[in-house]
Amino acid sequence: MATHDTNDVLSFSDEVLILKNGEIHDKGNTHEIYNFPTSFYAASLFGDVNEIKWEDNSLLVYPHQLEISSDSNFEVEVIESYFKGKNYLIESNFKGQTIFLKVNMLLSQGKNSIKIKIDM
Repeated sequence: MATHDTNDVLSFSDEVLILKNGEIHDKGNTHEIYNFPTSFYAASLFGDVNEIKWEDNSLLVYPHQLEISSDSNFEVEVIESYFKGKNYLIESNFKGQTIFLKVNMLLSQGKNSIKIKIDM
């Protein structure tokens, strides 16, 4: 199947081939391509994505994969909360990087730090 609809890709495909500029950019099963993207480009095809950089590492995570956790060392400052119906999209700051996460409660902005963890 050839499609530009990522919902179709995840629902009906066993394997995914991602093309960029007419060349193969990535290839694998749907689970691997979605959950362990090899590039920001591949991840962004499935929606908003955060690229979190610290020390010498870079990690690609979707906003719904981040959750509030008191037992984490990963602390962010809340910048803004956007009501999205069933949840809030939280814009936060981590060492100068903008990170988005989805939560089920309104968080006030400014000088409000929260600890988050990745739930993959």
